[in-house]
Amino acid sequence: MQRIVLSMITYNSIRRRGRRLLERVLESSLQVPYDAMIVVDDGYDGTGDFIRAWAGEHGKEVFVTRSRAGRGVVTRATARQTAIDLFLEEYTGEWLMFLDDDAVLLEGWWSEAKRYVSEDRVGIIWGVNRDLLEPERNLEKKIKGFKVRGGLHDTLLRREALMEIPPIPETLHAYEDAWIYWNMTCRGWEYRIVETGCLHYGGDNPFLHGDPRAVYEAYRLLGLVEDYREDAVRDYQGVVKPFINVVRPLLGLLVRMPAALRRGTARRLVKMQFNKARARWHQAIARLKYGPPRNPCELLIRDATI
Repeated sequence: MQRIVLSMITYNSIRRRGRRLLERVLESSLQVPYDAMIVVDDGYDGTGDFIRAWAGEHGKEVFVTRSRAGRGVVTRATARQTAIDLFLEEYTGEWLMFLDDDAVLLEGWWSEAKRYVSEDRVGIIWGVNRDLLEPERNLEKKIKGFKVRGGLHDTLLRREALMEIPPIPETLHAYEDAWIYWNMTCRGWEYRIVETGCLHYGGDNPFLHGDPRAVYEAYRLLGLVEDYREDAVRDYQGVVKPFINVVRPLLGLLVRMPAALRRGTARRLVKMQFNKARARWHQAIARLKYGPPRNPCELLIRDATI
């Protein structure tokens, strides 16, 4: 059995997610045969200490650190890169597994994932992130989204593949998963999907944030259009349509609000749709600045990173 190192990127997880949920995440990870943990904790609420104590109780070697200094402003990209660097420098494991602080592995996750670890050209083993309220819906959309930008909430990454990719640009922030996915797949590494997946409690929407730097960098470095419709890339070939697409999430807000009110998820829907509109606005501006989207592999080859 190839040795696995588990890594968690945390930021005030106890305060943001709650101690009980974090315990559930950690308990669910025990189905995976890992021996060591790397925790990159850039928060200040004691999450790192909590995980250190839990690891000791369960016989797991653990290293808790912060994002390495010298990388500028701390982002999710710097935290991921710190974990990758430590894994490559200090451990001999074949696989690094990232697990989000709000992702509870469903029973049978490892039973499905272990089928793929012996396949030589598999560099990524990714678990579907099932929604808390509707775990059985939209699996096809989730998988389609993974093929656009990857994902790291419950994901195994092969050491040999990690050794081939360049460091994650710190400004990518929440698009660090896309950087890893495209750099691996453009080099010929294959992925496998664990449909058992995880129950993703936090529900950080896929459009995430309004930080224009991350959106611009994802577009500039990867040509990434974070829109999962089949005609999305074609829409961004022109100049006008990207700005029209900014309105679509706002219209979707009106259509989906009655159901959200019945489920008690109206606030989450409003945040998600406005963040989506804001991200598309930044992408439209990036389209003006950098031109139409290109194939990520072409951009990576252009930069002589392959």
